[in-house]
Amino acid sequence: MSGHVGDLSVKQERSLAQFRERISDIVKPHHDDHYMLRWLRARNFDVSKSEKMIRRHMICRKEYKIDELLDWTPPEVLHRYYPGGWFGEDLEGSPVYYEPFGNVDFKGKHSLQNHAVLLTMKSSTCMCLW
Repeated sequence: MSGHVGDLSVKQERSLAQFRERISDIVKPHHDDHYMLRWLRARNFDVSKSEKMIRRHMICRKEYKIDELLDWTPPEVLHRYYPGGWFGEDLEGSPVYYEPFGNVDFKGKHSLQNHAVLLTMKSSTCMCLW
């Protein structure tokens, strides 16, 4: 079995149910089986390791205020010096982000923005992928 929704073994289904129960205090309504199975697959369906990993992830999200990034708008200068953007979707429906690093003006970008803004921009881009 692949470990994806619709293709789970009996053992994997039990692990998913157990995982869902263990993390019920931190999951949000939009955290569906697809989301939870990512964590289980990452740890070979070891529920304890998956729980530890997702709990650390949630702490990190709070620490870096990741959930606030959806409302963040990058400064105009980043659009000028940092080419790239959303390209579309792959065959599985996942978003594709394209960054042509050969065209990036690194000196211009770094001279006009501090590193915190660049980190926020990259975090925002990654957040949109989830």
